[in-house]
Amino acid sequence: MKSKSSGSGSGMEQSERVDRRPGAAVAHPNTVTTSTTSRASLFLRRLKCTDVLKREDIEKLEGYNVHTAKDLLSRTVWDVHEILGTATVEGVRRILEAVAKEVAPTCSTARIELRKNWVNRRGYLRTCLEPLDSVLDGGIRAGAITEIVGPAGLGKTQYCLQMSVIGCLDRLEGDGGRIFYIDTEKKFSGERLSEIAKSRFPESFLERGSMREMLERVIVQAPNSTKELVDTLQQLQGAIIGGNIVLIIIDSIASMFRSEFGPNEMVKRQEHIGRVASTLKSLAESFNIPVLVTNQITTKIEGSQSWLAPALGTAWSHAVNTRITMSADVSGQPGRSLRVSKSSFAPTIIVPYHVTRRGLEVDPTRQARFACASEGTKGLYTEF
Repeated sequence: MKSKSSGSGSGMEQSERVDRRPGAAVAHPNTVTTSTTSRASLFLRRLKCTDVLKREDIEKLEGYNVHTAKDLLSRTVWDVHEILGTATVEGVRRILEAVAKEVAPTCSTARIELRKNWVNRRGYLRTCLEPLDSVLDGGIRAGAITEIVGPAGLGKTQYCLQMSVIGCLDRLEGDGGRIFYIDTEKKFSGERLSEIAKSRFPESFLERGSMREMLERVIVQAPNSTKELVDTLQQLQGAIIGGNIVLIIIDSIASMFRSEFGPNEMVKRQEHIGRVASTLKSLAESFNIPVLVTNQITTKIEGSQSWLAPALGTAWSHAVNTRITMSADVSGQPGRSLRVSKSSFAPTIIVPYHVTRRGLEVDPTRQARFACASEGTKGLYTEF
């Protein structure tokens, strides 16, 4: 059959012709891409729009490898018209519209989505810093990446050790588990981990052997290169399944990238960062576990101005779901503070803290507060 095309040329282009050999696949440059969802993968014989899509039509389509709704919606009107032979162009359009309507995702409302969020809570891991847990809806969220960023010496590694202890003791979604701790800076300390555990949760280690059991549940990996880091993450799926991993920690995400790649290797560095980010996102979402990473800071220069910012740039920053910045002497207030500087659900809160034998604790001499709009972002590592 011939048909006028909307572009140059008087007849149907070769690319629009259908191979009529039974079982032949059809490729078309104007193929409509649909999301690979379970509904789009439904077989045509299971669809309910039988008033427009007849059984004999389905049998003809199957002769050309069109078995699912996705297969059908990937064809043009003219493809389907030539396969069916007897159908009119308007009839083909009605078939495609009916199938698309049946498999398309349904609309929702903000109220429904809010209810789903509360009913299907993904879980969390508490931080034991009450003001922080309060705004984070319980703590470090499962299925997401949480980043701790700040200068050296403010307690990022201490925070990771503290979360390791909490992860071993708490029950995320009802099941105890192990911690997978990736130590890129060789700062992990078993002695400090034990000290935090005994000082903060003495009641949990009264029985003989309980401390040893907790320590054995923290699996430490110390890669020596970005390649080893990528390989470790890509092989982590088996450890998560077989070892009941409930928390992944990387301390720190930036150290190897900054030391291995020079100024002339930015493209290669970004490729490796993207691979690490996508793998971490996949692990967090697929297994519904929290991922905690620490990040360093760098100096950003814009004209005559300069300020501190998270390392690794915007490509990595977009992968982070929640960012908590560590600062000293914020807005003229002396002492250390944690600040929720990026979150899709939590308000920006500043929590004063200090580091003790028990790890990070809320500073009782200073008040946690919500940040006001007049407090600029530059200098607090939040511009990304």
